[in-house]
Amino acid sequence: YQNSEIKVDFMGEIFTVTNEGIVPYTEDGNAYHVPITLAYYVLSEGKGEPSENFVARHHLANTMTGMFDKTRITEPILIATQGDYKVFSQAAVNLKGKYIGQKKGGYFWVFDPLPKIPVGFTFIEADDELPAELLITVPDNATDFLEYECLDGLEGIIVERIRQEVRRIVQKSQTKS
Repeated sequence: YQNSEIKVDFMGEIFTVTNEGIVPYTEDGNAYHVPITLAYYVLSEGKGEPSENFVARHHLANTMTGMFDKTRITEPILIATQGDYKVFSQAAVNLKGKYIGQKKGGYFWVFDPLPKIPVGFTFIEADDELPAELLITVPDNATDFLEYECLDGLEGIIVERIRQEVRRIVQKSQTKS
């Protein structure tokens, strides 16, 4: 916080939050979610530290679970990677994701798009019977730091950033071929 400004490194892009708005504002992908998410985050009271227990967002307390397709939101990444974990892991490294280890039968990565709001991705490779799967999780107390609806936007933003990075990697490898 400096001179009535807060600078936030959000998935590799620096945003400046002021009393007049959030800069830069871009027109690509889910970018309209970025200012909203950052505004809610900056105004959030936030309590304590994030839990190390990661759950799917729809499992958070006081939320509707209903019918939920746990992989639908990550489908753009799986399509872009064609289910290739090596491509996903390279994108994750490029976006400063941290590999944590094996979890729930897959490779568990954590991204820190905002302080105290880590977002986990578990990449489960395809086998003879099932296609590759990518699951998103957040700390079980994530709503202590950001409204539930903003977590939805945050997940969408991260998915789009990873998808863009995967496409960049794939295009770069194709031009080398």
